[in-house]
Amino acid sequence: MIRQTIAIVKKIHKNLNSKRSLILEIVANINKIKSEKKYKQIELSSKQETCYKFKFWINSRIISL
Repeated sequence: MIRQTIAIVKKIHKNLNSKRSLILEIVANINKIKSEKKYKQIELSSKQETCYKFKFWINSRIISL
């Protein structure tokens, strides 16, 4: 009886550890996606800023003509 209980507890423990590692992997993937999204947003805002500067430069050239 005690051996069966120990075997069941070990099985449950092993199962919980595998689920825990799966959850940690999912959290790591979510964090990776968040950081990639942040990087893309920064990259996009930088491109938008460059575009606005170029537009302003073109407008100032047209006005000076």
